[in-house]
Amino acid sequence: MKLLFKNIPIFLLAGVMLLLPVKQGIADASDWQDADMARTRLLSFQTGTEGREEILLGVQVQLKKGWKTYWRSPGDSGLPPVFSWQEGSNIQSVAVEWPRPFAFDSFGIQSWGYKSEVIFPVRVTLEKAGQPVQANLQFSYGVCEQVCVPLKQDLALFVPANGDGLSAHAPLIQGYLDLVPPRMAAQTRVETISAMAAGDQDLEITIQATEPFQAPTLILEGEDGDFFDVSRPVIEVTGKTSIFRVKADVVNTSIPLKGREVVVTVLDKGLSLEERIQIK
Repeated sequence: MKLLFKNIPIFLLAGVMLLLPVKQGIADASDWQDADMARTRLLSFQTGTEGREEILLGVQVQLKKGWKTYWRSPGDSGLPPVFSWQEGSNIQSVAVEWPRPFAFDSFGIQSWGYKSEVIFPVRVTLEKAGQPVQANLQFSYGVCEQVCVPLKQDLALFVPANGDGLSAHAPLIQGYLDLVPPRMAAQTRVETISAMAAGDQDLEITIQATEPFQAPTLILEGEDGDFFDVSRPVIEVTGKTSIFRVKADVVNTSIPLKGREVVVTVLDKGLSLEERIQIK
């Protein structure tokens, strides 16, 4: 996350964000907000809030062929999505879920994100259970092909009180919710993840599994601005232990690596998980 649209001269930052007007949706979907290379809308998982303390929304992004957008930690370049919830009604808290990203080449640099389409599931805790919700979102994100363009789109959706069923968009949102990497306790394939400091800037991450790895990938996240250069893993002879060596470039150099917490995302064929661990 350290470098955003940096050191890539052929990027086009479009001078200013593309601003698109807000359109009000009712019950299950907002109108599409269109740009030349992507469009977005806000979806509801349910037809109403009746009997609910929490509802599930989805921010749907559809990309033109060849265009890509980014995950929350895009890598050495890219612009992570920003969800800015404007003044609405009956919203106590909002939590965005992040479906499993894929790796792609961005001007010779590996980045993490999505192509074609993604839906970010959003859990909304209500201030008053069963009452209507007005959700207003200013959504900022970057899209890239041969050039990269930052977009900013305003979305609004009203979910009424009446209705306790599932909307027509529920299966689509659920499909992307199923792609969100689970925590350690919610899966059985990975047994342990450990992180050991090996100097001021070096880490060693060891992952032990119940069955052999195939092509494991590790993503590390720390404080905003921290960057982690992760090596290819060393896989022990049984195939069930992967060791990653990491070079850390952290913003706050006054704090040692030992004792810090990092978010570890592990990806492999048929496997994804996310866990917050402490460096020993």
